[in-house]
This record gives sequence, C-alpha cells and structure tokens, in this order.
Amino acid sequence: MQNKMTQPLVPTSSKQNKAFTLSELNPHSGIPVRIETRVPKGRYSVRFIGLYEQSGMLVTAPKTRKTLFTEGALLAVKMLVGNRMVSFTSRLLKAHAEPFPYWVLAYPAQMESQIFRQHTRVPMYLPVMVDQGEKDLHQPIKALCVDMSLQGASIESSQALAKVGDPVFITARVSVAGVDQVILVNARVKKCDANGKSSL
Repeated sequence: MQNKMTQPLVPTSSKQNKAFTLSELNPHSGIPVRIETRVPKGRYSVRFIGLYEQSGMLVTAPKTRKTLFTEGALLAVKMLVGNRMVSFTSRLLKAHAEPFPYWVLAYPAQMESQIFRQHTRVPMYLPVMVDQGEKDLHQPIKALCVDMSLQGASIESSQALAKVGDPVFITARVSVAGVDQVILVNARVKKCDANGKSSL
C-alpha cells in the first residue's frame, strides 16, 4: 500500500468516478487532509474533524507560523476516504484558536472522486512494537497502527521505524473472547513520510 497524499492535486476524469457527496462517503475523524493555497502558494497537511449539517467541514489548523490565511481564502482540498480519493475546492469560512486551533471550511458544492485502491482501509487504534529482528541492536520502537486492509497497514511513530524496503517485525497484544493474545507478524516497509507514518 502506498500513501498518495503527497502527490499534487489533479482533476480526475476516470469512468470509475461516481457522484458522491462528502456526507455519503462518511469520512472518519482523524484522517489526513491536504490543503493547497494559491495566494500565497502553499501546501499543508491537516486532520479531518467532522462535518456540520452539510454546510461546513472542520479540520485542524495547519501548523505554521505564517499569518497569511484570511477568511474567504480559496483552498484546494484532497483526502483519502475509504478506498476513494476525493478532491474539491473550498473556502476558509472561519479560523478558530480555542479550544484548539481549527478551521471551518465551506462544504463542497461539487466533488471529484475515484477508486484509489481495491481494498478499503479500516481505521483503528492499536499500539504495537516494531523492530528489525536479531540484527537490530536497539530496543523495539513503540508505535501505533492507525489503519489496516487486506494488503497492509499504516503505522505512526515519533521516530523512523526503518527505511523503505527494510523488513520489520510487528508485535501487538489483542484480546480475543476475553483472552489476551500476542501477535507477531513480519512485514516490509513500502513507504515513509516526514510525519512518522509508514505504510507496510
């Protein structure tokens, strides 16, 4: 699996496209959202918070010291919802600083979507330990599995887990029918990004 959120926004015209509304796709809170601004030009990664009655979309505010965002600014938005990549234009309706920095964006009047991957990722919150086996002289790294599909998983950590192509071992503790089970699986890193997210 690969995280395509770092690719530039481009319009889609695939025959696989079907008209969906954002409410129908029902995105989960916490999924990554990419916002692009034209004036001034910039690209920012934020997190989806929720929708408000098909009139607004709430996202975390970009982590930037630049005070260049004004209400009404035109934005290009792209996000992966389930197995669909959606893109649309929106406007910054309101920027709030309390109780935490977040933005209210205009609900998209039109939206483009296309099938991005065959298998849908299932969001989760599963603490895991990651190591590179016997050759790894360091302690296993604590990480968090944030989603999983039939073909892989996304894992977030505060430090680099491994390089692209490296084999890793994932250890997780789960409860099945009230009985704790330890799961150990081997995987290979397919993609890493600067935010500490690895796709396996």
